[in-house]
Amino acid sequence: TTVGAILLAIRLIDGVTDPLIGWLSDRTHGPLGRRRPWIAAALPIAAPAVWLLLVPPEGAGALHLFATASLVYLGWTMVAVPYAAWGAELSPDYHERTRITAWREGATIAGIVGSALVPALVSGGIAADLRALALTMLALSVPGFAALFALVPEPRAPARRTPPRSLAAFLAPLGRNAPFLRLLAAWVVNGVANGLPAALFLLVVTHLLAAEARAGLLLLGYFVAGVAAVDADTAEEALSLIRVDYEELPPVFDPLLAMEPGAPLVHEDLGRYGCVPIFFPEPGTNICNHFKIRKGDVEEGFRKSDFIAENTFTTPMVQHCHLEPHVSIAKFEPSGHVTIWSSTQHPYSVRREMARFLNLPINRVRVIVTCVGGGFGAKVLVKVEPLALVLASKVKNFQPVRVLLTREEEFFASVVRHPTVTTVKAGVRKDGTLMALQTRMILDTGAYADAGPVVSRSSGMAITGPYRVPNIRSDSFSVYTNKPIAGAFRGFGVPQLSWAMDSTMDILAEGIGMDPVEIRLKNALAEGDLSATGQVLHSVGIGECIRRAAEGVEWGRKTPRYRGKGIGTLYKMTQTPSSSSAFVKMSEDGSVEVLCSTVDLGQGSNTVLAQIAAEELGVELKSVQVVSPDTNVTPFDHGTASSRSTFHMGNAVRLAAADARKQLFEVAADFFEVRPEDLESREGKIFVKGSRGPGTPISRIPMGITYGKGKPIIGRGTFSVPDATPLDPETGQGVYPSIF
Repeated sequence: TTVGAILLAIRLIDGVTDPLIGWLSDRTHGPLGRRRPWIAAALPIAAPAVWLLLVPPEGAGALHLFATASLVYLGWTMVAVPYAAWGAELSPDYHERTRITAWREGATIAGIVGSALVPALVSGGIAADLRALALTMLALSVPGFAALFALVPEPRAPARRTPPRSLAAFLAPLGRNAPFLRLLAAWVVNGVANGLPAALFLLVVTHLLAAEARAGLLLLGYFVAGVAAVDADTAEEALSLIRVDYEELPPVFDPLLAMEPGAPLVHEDLGRYGCVPIFFPEPGTNICNHFKIRKGDVEEGFRKSDFIAENTFTTPMVQHCHLEPHVSIAKFEPSGHVTIWSSTQHPYSVRREMARFLNLPINRVRVIVTCVGGGFGAKVLVKVEPLALVLASKVKNFQPVRVLLTREEEFFASVVRHPTVTTVKAGVRKDGTLMALQTRMILDTGAYADAGPVVSRSSGMAITGPYRVPNIRSDSFSVYTNKPIAGAFRGFGVPQLSWAMDSTMDILAEGIGMDPVEIRLKNALAEGDLSATGQVLHSVGIGECIRRAAEGVEWGRKTPRYRGKGIGTLYKMTQTPSSSSAFVKMSEDGSVEVLCSTVDLGQGSNTVLAQIAAEELGVELKSVQVVSPDTNVTPFDHGTASSRSTFHMGNAVRLAAADARKQLFEVAADFFEVRPEDLESREGKIFVKGSRGPGTPISRIPMGITYGKGKPIIGRGTFSVPDATPLDPETGQGVYPSIF
């Protein structure tokens, strides 16, 4: 309030000084003319005032603001009024004066834009921005005004043609000049419009936007309070009334510093958190997961190496930028049930966690997923659903509540790709054989774990890339910091890891004078090889893939200048063992519904699953519909993530369709008076094997409760990778079939 009042008072004073300076400038006579003396006198007044205003001394208060701002306005008036009059006097021609004014205003706008660019070119916060702006203004003012005085002539003052008149006599004819009065009124309105924002913006920021409650925040990613309203404007107005008092704590932003002894702890109670046994947090630190691989003798491998490369690679934070933001609608039912409509990749995870959140039985929580506009991992696990639930619990008459993140909020209130720091030390023989690999991968997981432990584990398992390495020592860490939460993002950390590992392969090739393609072929995994974790690999085609890619780009052929060729390879882990289930339901007319909880994010899973069901059942693709996930209707699925859906859910749908086909043939066997094994189906028709007829459409087979011998055709299928065993926590070795 004080600041706004001071600025308003200064503008009122400015309204008096403007005509006064103009009157005095017109009556100034001397060797420098009428305009130059006032502009020259303004410099020693405005220059120190600008510096003290933008770079205030410690303890500066309201009086300091009033004094310095008043002097800045006075100095500006002493420049602007004579300067404008000077321009009007340069030519007696009306059109010439118009052009002069236009160029002057254009230059003014250019100066304003230039000033706005100063903060963008300076790093160090608002104090550095203001200091740089003050220095820029002062540095440009002296040569600018010197050029003005030296290059622009000032016409002589016109000889007085009328005797001096009183102020009243001067104003009387102006009052009778209607066009002039209209012009004056328009100028007053324009002046008020320009002046009010400068005088009142702090009042608006303080009282309307409640900026004081936000001052001093280091992070904006916490949901502290929420408002549910009938429309967005009402909600925004209600939010402006909330005041929050914060206690500032020492932050940690660098994951390397966060791992050091004595670093501020983001989660002091880490040791008391629940944790599944495949993750290994380290209580009393900021490490929420430490995944290790120990295989062979690394030191011996380095001793046998002819060339060793050691480098550190970094990758930045990246936002998913999926087309549809995070959105969720929650509604409490009179029966005590809860329905959630959500743009999620994990409907069953959301159901489980929201039931636990509300202390309700799981069967009272229903999650429905409609069309999802992209996710790329950002919509894995729970995101905005708790906010919608909390707000929905407060509204009357069981009204639904929607929470929709803005695009800006997506950048700090959602999740990002993990920034990483990866150190790779690798040894190789002269013939290109990899001998040893030592890595330390640090993933900045942000303020909360989310999928961070999974990301460090998955990237840790893929640490060698698609190469044979006999001796490995690898450590992958998920580390807490006070930064945006990092989660799943297309590859679960493998892209970051592969950037480091495959860059190292190029460095090794250069070090021993070997072709980058040849060193990769020399070490490429093959059928029967073991992964870094001990998985026996089957159907391995990486060597053939590299050869065909090299042939396709004519690898050995020299390229023109400014055009190069490169090669990069990676392999990825998926989440196993994990379960997927599906129902395949056939209606009386032969149309088919595939009920599963895989979410189509735009990757085309609905098409793939429909194709699998149609092929297995022997029906036309157009007769198959995939039902959107609904936890009250579609069976369990681990989630749509980690590139698992076509393999896991595809196999579940295949098994369910085979079960449905078996039931169909059992019903049709009575119709045809043959054994079920004597039947086959294709293109929506059933045939007796060996017959030459056109086949019988499935729609003619009596099915369902309306027929005496019929029954509903509902096939069931569940798939999970068999024979998986946990990895040893100290060595990372085990039977874990997850590589593809």
